[in-house]
Amino acid sequence: MNHPHFKKVAFIQLATFLLATSTMTSAQSQADTSKNTSSPFLLEETSVGKAIKETTGATVFGLLQAGYSYNDVTSSGDKKKSRSNTIAGPSDEGPQFNGMILSIEKLPEANFIPRITPLPGPMSEKYSWGFRADLHYGRDSLMSAANGIENTWHRNQGAPGIPPNANQMNYLSFPMVYAQAYAPLGLGTAITTGRFGVNLGYEIPPSWRQAPNFFYSRTYALVSQIDQIIGTQISTNLVRNQYGMVLGEFGFGKGYQLGKDNNNSNNVFGVLRWRSNDMSKFINYSFIAGDEQTDSTRSNEAMTWYPNHPIVASTGQRREQHSLVAGFAPHTQWKIAGELLYGKQEGSGDACYIVNPATCTPFTGAAYKGFNGHLTFKVSETIRYGLRYEIFKDPQGFALTPLGTPGATVQALTLGANIDLNKNIVLRPELRHDWAKTTNSGTKFFGNVPHAGPSTATDNKQTTISADLLFYF
Repeated sequence: MNHPHFKKVAFIQLATFLLATSTMTSAQSQADTSKNTSSPFLLEETSVGKAIKETTGATVFGLLQAGYSYNDVTSSGDKKKSRSNTIAGPSDEGPQFNGMILSIEKLPEANFIPRITPLPGPMSEKYSWGFRADLHYGRDSLMSAANGIENTWHRNQGAPGIPPNANQMNYLSFPMVYAQAYAPLGLGTAITTGRFGVNLGYEIPPSWRQAPNFFYSRTYALVSQIDQIIGTQISTNLVRNQYGMVLGEFGFGKGYQLGKDNNNSNNVFGVLRWRSNDMSKFINYSFIAGDEQTDSTRSNEAMTWYPNHPIVASTGQRREQHSLVAGFAPHTQWKIAGELLYGKQEGSGDACYIVNPATCTPFTGAAYKGFNGHLTFKVSETIRYGLRYEIFKDPQGFALTPLGTPGATVQALTLGANIDLNKNIVLRPELRHDWAKTTNSGTKFFGNVPHAGPSTATDNKQTTISADLLFYF
């Protein structure tokens, strides 16, 4: 159901909305500039939050995300079903509760943030410690759940016989629970152990203010990347001189979001993070590698829970993924960033791919690659515009398994804005157009709604208009 005037009307409506909102928000920001000096997190300012800060040094904070989306492909009946958008982020159509995250965090004293970035300043000579715990509830918690943990909970069980992403329900997960310790060894070293996001690409799953997630919808690259790992990571300053700062990180863990090991083999991962001394330029290179199959002897256990582990085999099936991210700010108002990625999954011997809980088709391997580029322009202290282009080549249809898609080369162009309504609320409207060339010319990419059975996709193009509200508390 492709509406011929949808794209034109949607673009005009979005442009008019952005212009009107920009004018109103600019005027409001000029009037409120002197008032927005306190923390953007409301919980931190409560009596409980202050008591926790004084007692432990930790900060409590939260994020609430809700949105609305509509595309020009799905039928009116399918629009009411689960995850009918075939894109990540606003995966449902209509109003949706993406989720709520409650967090408590204490950072160790260091001139870097483990898992994230080096920072300017001298090395701390003190031993220190830190920790973090996140609770995530909502539609998006399905993607932050771990096999062997949350998928075994009764409250996360949907209707039997259909994929979890076809259930119209909210999920509960604890995507990060870890401890950290810092020591003044070398140029400064820290260790992180527990369950944590490894931040191996450009975007990260939650849209915190400091995150690079400008848009409501997410890249295909993010869909292919690991969200979190249960394991241990060492972070250490490698270089600090007139040419910049380099933070090196290396770790190991059970695999892609695994709470219970599926093959008795650990993954290894590493990151090099370079920053210019003024923090206006950055380069990250990251990789992860290891066997990702579920052993045949464990295929009846709760290990093949969609969408994390679709390969079953009696022998090791190595997967690896590499990402190169770079960006710079040529002007105080402009930011440019881009990501190149490449990955492959081995498929040998009796390896098979899980189409549904009862069917496993032979799998001979897959390779995928992609690029995404980002341009943002800061109009004022409260308004930013953004443009993103991406291309993702997944000819075997493996890397984008969470979207339930066939093999294809898919591209997308997204135009949007970030509008700070006040210090706690951000509005992110966007207009996105996707187009695909499927490996099998007889199949389509967009319009499928998750269900048990063959794809019901109807089109190779899709235009989506979406908006979400981020409430930091």
